[in-house]
Amino acid sequence: MAILHLIRRPNDRLAFEAAGRQGRNATVLLVQDGVRAVAPGGMAAVYASADDVQARGVNTAYPLVDTAKMSELIVGHERVFVW
Repeated sequence: MAILHLIRRPNDRLAFEAAGRQGRNATVLLVQDGVRAVAPGGMAAVYASADDVQARGVNTAYPLVDTAKMSELIVGHERVFVW
């Protein structure tokens, strides 16, 4: 089952633990202040919102996604959790 975790806070330990337990079934999308986070490894993919990265003036190693790609990620996953 494909699961998407939208993580809004950089220090949300519970969110990253939950995503980490799901391993390759979990995709993480960092949004809002969450773009400042460093996600643990082992997940299918980690993306960051391009608008939020730009608004906060931060750099990230994760692929940046625009609103259209974020919508595709949400629709393309069976479950979506917002943390």
